[in-house]
Amino acid sequence: MTVALNGRGAWTRALSLVLAALLAPVLAWTTARADDAIFAPQGVALSGYDAVSYFERGGPTEGSPDHALRWRGVLWYFATDAALDRFEMDPDDFAPQFGGYCAVSLADGKTEGGVPTLFLIRDGKLYLARDAADLTALRERFAKVVAAAEENWMGAPQKPKAEVGITGSQAATHSAPTLGWGMDSADWGADDPVAEPTTSGQ
Repeated sequence: MTVALNGRGAWTRALSLVLAALLAPVLAWTTARADDAIFAPQGVALSGYDAVSYFERGGPTEGSPDHALRWRGVLWYFATDAALDRFEMDPDDFAPQFGGYCAVSLADGKTEGGVPTLFLIRDGKLYLARDAADLTALRERFAKVVAAAEENWMGAPQKPKAEVGITGSQAATHSAPTLGWGMDSADWGADDPVAEPTTSGQ
């Protein structure tokens, strides 16, 4: 079918339609990338920790490939079938914010993965940090850090850490689980947890 285009306005409209058609997949991919970006070393989210267990009194525990599902392109491990079922019913309730990337790092305009055992739960949401200093900054300047992280979630130029008030540098030990901040009193009804995270098989 041939369509005759008469006059400059018709060509402009035609060009606009062609450009819109060409850009639509790019815009859709960009949006999907923001929604689906999950930090998953070796293709496993939370380094294999059970996302549901963060919201339980025992704290984070390691999941198992025996209780796994694929969501947003990566594998998620769970300690039990019951935990898997809870996640599957509403994954956004349990998945870490910013896809498991460090919230403070994002606030600085960078994308660095969070450490699953360095975490904070606030307002029923799970946030991860990349090291102990960032975890402290997340806890003490929560609203400012999260607002900046949300603004930068699609990527941003680097900014100095001073802009979110972070001081000091204490690297986290990645080889062994370390205690995160855990749930705030508003979420747990008590002060930060003192029990160490457990691992499967212990």
